[in-house]
Amino acid sequence: MENNTVEMKPIVGKKKAEVKKNTAKNEVPAPSQEQMAQLIDQLYSRNQQLVEALNEKNTAMMFKRLDYLFKVIEQSHMFDDEFVTKCIDELQKTLDVTQEQTETQEDGEQD
Repeated sequence: MENNTVEMKPIVGKKKAEVKKNTAKNEVPAPSQEQMAQLIDQLYSRNQQLVEALNEKNTAMMFKRLDYLFKVIEQSHMFDDEFVTKCIDELQKTLDVTQEQTETQEDGEQD
C-alpha cells in the first residue's frame, strides 16, 4: 500500500512575521508631554463638568424626595403608621440644619 499522507509545512511562522511587519507600520507614536498635558487638562475639565452635573441631579432628587415625603404626610391616612413615622423622621432629619452642622463638624474632627 502506498502512503498517501501529505507533509504539512508550518505557516504559522510566516504569518507571525507578517503581523509583526504590519503592526510596526501601523504603530502610533507616543504622545508628547505637551499633548499629554493638554489631554490631562481636557479630562480634568470634563470631570469637573460631570461632577457639577451629578451634584445638580442629586440636589434635584433631594427636593423631589422632599416633595414625596410631604405628600405622604399630607395623605397619611393612605399609608401605614410605621411608614408615615419613618417619613416624618427622615423629613425632620433632612430639615434639621443644626443636626447636619453638628455631624459635619464631628466628621471634620475625626479626619
